Amino acid sequence: MVQNKLHFAAHGHTAAEVIYQRADASQPFMGLTTFSGAMPTLKDIQVAKNYLKEDELKILNNLVSGYFDFAEVQAIQHNPMHMSDYVDHLDRVLSVTGRPVLQSAGKISHQQAMDKVKKEYREYQKNTLSPVEEDYLQTIKALEQEVKNEGK
Repeated sequence: MVQNKLHFAAHGHTAAEVIYQRADASQPFMGLTTFSGAMPTLKDIQVAKNYLKEDELKILNNLVSGYFDFAEVQAIQHNPMHMSDYVDHLDRVLSVTGRPVLQSAGKISHQQAMDKVKKEYREYQKNTLSPVEEDYLQTIKALEQEVKNEGK
């Protein structure tokens, strides 16, 4: 719940909504703005923040940092807090700072987002060569050119 409230405050969508809306097999790297290796993995495509633009990610990171700072102060002061207390505090802070406050679970479920992103990923894999496949094709072309040049 807190994760989705922070995402919503940063860019107006829950984590599931971001994945559902932005995962696109026809886009370079499936619409991801960041991923772990040379090509997106199944793990990468399931993480909402991997689809965020730079400014959206900065806002999210700042909101998360502020949330954790508050939680740390409460722990240092030994103030007993329940999750509902943290959610209430987050809602108040977001409201006071003019950020949108998520009041529902959002329009897309986690399962809907995962189903769509996996489908998009299968399509992306069908239409995209891996770096190894690209190297293989480059080698074949080079060998063909070498044979052609020897025949002259």
